Formats: sequence, C-alpha cells, structure tokens
Amino acid sequence: RTAQFGMMTGIIITVGLFAMIFGIVYLAKRERMAMIERGMDPRRYKPQSAPYQTLKWGLLLIGAGA
Repeated sequence: RTAQFGMMTGIIITVGLFAMIFGIVYLAKRERMAMIERGMDPRRYKPQSAPYQTLKWGLLLIGAGA
C-alpha cells in the first residue's frame, strides 16, 4: 500500500508541475497576442509596480505551506 501511495504521489506531483508550467506559458502567450491585436507593442510593455507584491506572495506561500 505504501509503495502505491508513493508512486501515485510522484505521478500527481509531476502532472501538477507540468500543468502549472504549461498554464503559465499559455497565459503569457495569450496575453502577448491580445496586446498585439490591440496594437500595443509587447516589448515596450512594463508591468505597473505594485507596492505590496512581495508581501502578498510571501503571505500566500506561508499560508500554502501551513
């Protein structure tokens, strides 16, 4: 039983990481295409600074870890 659980955990983690990376790349390309359709130049685009971006991510990751 323990071997089956360990094997399933490895498969689920691998599939989850692949899905996450695929989703990030897909959404980035989709955003880029939307900018091109609107006539914007994606190379000149700089995200607006968010003053508490690091704090937000830190709290999210602490909550996920807890």
